Amino acid sequence: MVLVDTNVWLELLLGQPKAKDCLRLLEAIRDGRVEAAVTDFTVHSIAVILERRGSLAALEGFLRDLRRFAGLSYYAGTLEDQGEIAALAASEGLDFDDAYQLYFAAREAQAIVSFDRHFDGRKVARQEPADVLVAAGRP
Repeated sequence: MVLVDTNVWLELLLGQPKAKDCLRLLEAIRDGRVEAAVTDFTVHSIAVILERRGSLAALEGFLRDLRRFAGLSYYAGTLEDQGEIAALAASEGLDFDDAYQLYFAAREAQAIVSFDRHFDGRKVARQEPADVLVAAGRP
């Protein structure tokens, strides 16, 4: 199980340079060939970004598509989790959003899939989409 960070979803949604690798990984998750998770923070962050870009249709499509992902779990933080995440942010020197992802990755997953190097050398391994596909036998 891997936790997919916000930047992986945005890489694809915004057509950025590594979008192809992200698409392949997300298709594998959608089809149930890779088990992954997403946090409520990621979904909300994407919603805010797409809304600010005037892309409500893309947001609706994104949310509709997420429900079809056979290999995807959804983690929502409780108020208790929020306090632990804030403490983690302080102790690890991370932004709250990075600490949020790290908290759930450490608690629920084996690795975090992200392009963000702030996760290097933390409690869980950071992988990029291509790494996950290779490990799953889907290079």
